[in-house]
Amino acid sequence: MPSPRPFIVFCLPRSRSAWLSHYLSYFPKRCGHDIVVECRKIEDFLVPFRQGLAGTVETGAMLGWRLIRMLMPEAKFVVLRRPLTEITASLRRFGFDIEQHELARRSAMLEMISAQAGVRTIQAAELDDVEVGKWLFEELLELPYDIEWHERLIGINIQIDMAKRVEQLTKNYPFLETLKAEITARTALLGDAKWPLN
Repeated sequence: MPSPRPFIVFCLPRSRSAWLSHYLSYFPKRCGHDIVVECRKIEDFLVPFRQGLAGTVETGAMLGWRLIRMLMPEAKFVVLRRPLTEITASLRRFGFDIEQHELARRSAMLEMISAQAGVRTIQAAELDDVEVGKWLFEELLELPYDIEWHERLIGINIQIDMAKRVEQLTKNYPFLETLKAEITARTALLGDAKWPLN
């Protein structure tokens, strides 16, 4: 029997990423959430998968999607979308006035990932839909669909602690900037580097 393939769900912040990570953490499978925030180099992103992580839901890893595809060619990619107006409004409710051009740039990266062969794009509003939940469960976890698990989580508002996330990002800022520089340099070597990070 072939080994399960890892998966990565790419999305923007405030797209129900924490909920989806929780939904896809179903014993014995573990799903991460924004593991890139603790990475100092590209290799750090790969280690959890070697240690048994089934997949992860990432709000910033779209910056290095081409490298991830090269380093993890077996990985399944999914894109989770939410309208930018809703994302902006949600961020502002938490006191974040994110630069619109940066949000649009990352959204364009998600569009590029969506255009790749074999990538499915799902709207955040569809996550409660039984057919979508079934597909995510069976395709990504490679387990029989547990409708009771899905129905138990529908309607539950699962969110990260935004204050802790800001503290985490602030603490790790120097390492994340180094990681971005590494991604930029290595992506350029792949050719057709359309998405500089600086």
